Amino acid sequence: MSTSSLRVALMAVAVGAVVASAGSTRAATITWNLNLPSGLLGTTQTYTAGGITITAAGFSSIPQLGTNIPDVTLFGKNNGGDEVGLGLSNDPSGQNEITGLNIIRIDFRNAIMAGALPDSFDFQMNSTTGTVGANIDAWAVWKSTLQSGFAGPPLMTGTDEHEYSGLQLFPFYFFTVFPGNSGNVLIANVSAEVPGVPEPATWVMMLMGFAGLGFAFRQSRRKVSMA
Repeated sequence: MSTSSLRVALMAVAVGAVVASAGSTRAATITWNLNLPSGLLGTTQTYTAGGITITAAGFSSIPQLGTNIPDVTLFGKNNGGDEVGLGLSNDPSGQNEITGLNIIRIDFRNAIMAGALPDSFDFQMNSTTGTVGANIDAWAVWKSTLQSGFAGPPLMTGTDEHEYSGLQLFPFYFFTVFPGNSGNVLIANVSAEVPGVPEPATWVMMLMGFAGLGFAFRQSRRKVSMA
């Protein structure tokens, strides 16, 4: 094989390795645990994980949400067991959880701008064990492209503490108790997936590819200098 042919072959292999490696990445799941910081917070609170910040805000009603002015102090609860998560300070039972007509809005716009995958929204509720009489700890979650309101049926409802995953990622989510119930609930955590780092084998392919490109480039320069 001539030097020219060898150089072309090496460059083809190197470029192929680099291109092939580009798609061999692993998605990274980012989870924002909402129990910390704990205690009384402001009417808004930011949470950062994986370099991405989301923002929670507390509202006393849908009309107040329409004003886009948070008016209820958030509360980070960290009492262990299922009494861990984000609630509100105006819970009449004194448990600092979401109750009545109150709403916690979570702003995911930064995650979307960071390239979070479109069907990667996960969430988990806590403190949903009270089912005595009308005091049912039922929750409801709405999604919206608007920060000042939501309409239509909820994204999800339940009375459990399971993790719900693979849901469509929207800019805003709204967490409430299910309308008409008098229980109280917490948001344990929320998650999303973003493009991750290359797999270990991919790093090897990339290094081999770049090494091949370097070798081919040196061979080309040597031929030019000898001409």
